[in-house]
Amino acid sequence: MPFPLLALAIPAAIRGITSLIGGKKAATAAKDAATVQAKAAQRAADEARRVSGEVASDVRSTAGEAAGDVRSTAAGASGDVINAGNLAAAGVDTATAQGQKALDDVYKQAMGLTQPYREAGTTAVGGLQDLAAGPDFTFNEDDPSYQFRLQEGLKALQRNKAVRGMLTSGSALKGITNYAGGAASQEYQAAFDRFQQNRNYRTSVLGALAGYGLTGTGQALQAGSEYGGRTADLLQTGARTAGAFRVGGETDAANFRLRGEEVASGYRVNAENAAAGYRLTGTGMAQDAELGRANATAAGKVGAASAWNQTLTNVGTTVANVIPNYYAINSLTSNPAATPPPPAQTPPPNLRYW
Repeated sequence: MPFPLLALAIPAAIRGITSLIGGKKAATAAKDAATVQAKAAQRAADEARRVSGEVASDVRSTAGEAAGDVRSTAAGASGDVINAGNLAAAGVDTATAQGQKALDDVYKQAMGLTQPYREAGTTAVGGLQDLAAGPDFTFNEDDPSYQFRLQEGLKALQRNKAVRGMLTSGSALKGITNYAGGAASQEYQAAFDRFQQNRNYRTSVLGALAGYGLTGTGQALQAGSEYGGRTADLLQTGARTAGAFRVGGETDAANFRLRGEEVASGYRVNAENAAAGYRLTGTGMAQDAELGRANATAAGKVGAASAWNQTLTNVGTTVANVIPNYYAINSLTSNPAATPPPPAQTPPPNLRYW
């Protein structure tokens, strides 16, 4: 090779080789940087997904615990309300039973107070029936009053006739017979009057006793009616009140349970919404990171291509500068008289070593 060409080619070759080495290192560095950025972006995407998943899981777990606590509290409150209603109803039942016992005692006392009058009335009514159905009046010559009067009258008559000496005469016998008949007639009327008086007296006494019995029976009936009415009112009121307490307890308990389910459902729905939001955010962040990874990869490729393009440009520039210089130097050596102006010199490239 001629010396002028060799003098020009050697520096140009050095600059070209240096540019190629620098271009390769620049391209490799761009690819490595892109790889590092892509891995970092991928890790960020994975971390975003993991963290968002953990947060979503924690939110759901917390909401589940809160919902469980709400259900437990609501169940406890409903149980307490039911127990309170049952206790109140039991108290009403006890009070009703005590009131019933008091009414029973009063009724038994009233029945005890009227019992003698009712029994007397019953006996009197039986006596009146017996009296009404009893035998009619009959005169008995063995009646003591009649016999006493007859004997005394005959004795007096006999004494009177004996004094006169007429005891065995027909007139004396007639007088005795007439006297006996008159005495029987008078005593029959007197005995009948005594029978009527005794009958009227017994009727009056039995009637009074029957009236007492009737009054006692009426009072017993009134007491029984009041007892029945008050007992019915007491039992109905007690049953309604106790039932109201029990129904109220069950209703309030159902409301507590329903409200607990509503609150628990609200926790679950909010937790699902929040979890979905966290997962969405994590997915968005992961997508952004993956987009950054793709951008970094693309930027590495573009950087590598740009580095090689710049290297080839620098090599081309060096070659383009060497050829004109060669022909200029060759012209000078062939025709020393000609001294053309020196060609413009391109400054050496900025060499970098890695």
